Amino acid sequence: MSIFGRPEKMKSYRNGKWNLSIAYPSDWEIMWENEPDGAWEIIIGIAGKPSRSGRSCVTLRVMRDALLNFGPAHVTVYAAGGPGEPAELPRSPEEFNEGAKQSLRNMFPGFKSISETTGTLAGMPSATLIYSYKGQAGTIREKQVNLFGPSVTYRLLSEAPEEQIKSTEKYFDAVVAGFRPVNPS
Repeated sequence: MSIFGRPEKMKSYRNGKWNLSIAYPSDWEIMWENEPDGAWEIIIGIAGKPSRSGRSCVTLRVMRDALLNFGPAHVTVYAAGGPGEPAELPRSPEEFNEGAKQSLRNMFPGFKSISETTGTLAGMPSATLIYSYKGQAGTIREKQVNLFGPSVTYRLLSEAPEEQIKSTEKYFDAVVAGFRPVNPS
């Protein structure tokens, strides 16, 4: 049995630039590879088959900047770029989640926070958010896992329409469990 509850053929993907490999279902397709997305770079984005309410997608992204302030308590660090005034970087994954929820609330119609956790993944401080919002054809649920380093941030993200949530999140959780961040070659 596979992560989708039925025998599943998997393909293997290797990204030489970021020196990482992942397996993905053979009926999914690579949509993005080493592509810019604002301040982020999409290492890989893969998407499932279209359904009546959309298409599941899993992306691995990297930002070549810190999104947490790892400095001493008396040092304030600001994020540069983007619209508006520079913003002070949060000091903890909990602070990051609070700011992210506010941004997502302003970005997505019908935003609903479902859960959030913080901890350590792959040896890095992490923040996980699960939320939903109204898409064009129904409710979309996203799960984002952010891993914070002093000079790089990784974001693993799954997006799924309602009827694909369980299988997509099961696959995504396997990707997260096997993720090992590395520096590009």
